[in-house]
Amino acid sequence: MRMVQWQVFPEEMVTLERYRSHPDKSSSLYELSPTLDEYGVMLGGLELHLMHRLTLNIRLRAVVRQVAAACQWCIVKKATPKVPRMAPLPVVRLSSFTRPFTYTGIDLFGPLLVKVGRSVAKRWICLFTCLTIRAVHVEVVPTLTTSSCVKSIRQFVCRRGSPAEIYSDNGTNFQGAERLLREQLTNIQNELAETFTNSHTKWVFIPPAAPHMGGAWERMVRSIKSAMQIAYNNNQKLDDEGLQTMVIEAERNRQQPTFHISSTGL
Repeated sequence: MRMVQWQVFPEEMVTLERYRSHPDKSSSLYELSPTLDEYGVMLGGLELHLMHRLTLNIRLRAVVRQVAAACQWCIVKKATPKVPRMAPLPVVRLSSFTRPFTYTGIDLFGPLLVKVGRSVAKRWICLFTCLTIRAVHVEVVPTLTTSSCVKSIRQFVCRRGSPAEIYSDNGTNFQGAERLLREQLTNIQNELAETFTNSHTKWVFIPPAAPHMGGAWERMVRSIKSAMQIAYNNNQKLDDEGLQTMVIEAERNRQQPTFHISSTGL
């Protein structure tokens, strides 16, 4: 304590120890009437029983603030992250005066086990969601091949109409379907343009490693899974007809258009 006092208040310590007098009026310790004890430690002559006030009077609080302001650990510990501003919603999420599924998001999930005779086979679900009113359309897909994906999209288009824009992730089956569609549109314009899509349809892939941009259809996948969960309790397995019936019932239960604003992209 004495060494620190000599470092911080050298003039006052010299005055008290050598000249046995009070510090000059220009000193910050003048109003405290400091004295030295038998160990040479400077004590406050006034309000010595109120140590916390004495500490504040020596301006220790300002020193603590300066040290904390220069301490990198304290800066990091006390820092609070700034909440990023929500980006504007895409136009497809807010488009008005358009029919349902004009802007469609597609996703695949599974597999689900079904009974085929005495064996068990895998099936997948292809989910189509309207990006504007969040309606859903569900198709059962037997395999994860491009051919199966194309057929499921053909069935969707025949029942819901051709979308103006289709959004999906970068799955290889969707990429293959998009390439096959482009080739078929070139070679068979009349037939495919009427039954599957048209020359104005645009297929958009979200960026790689950015699943949050597909939050719209990922949330619909969760809703459909919740509606289908009861059918698979106790390891119960359905056949193909039962699975088809179940997904249509799940589609019906979710077919109540709701408007949902999300900060996760689409």
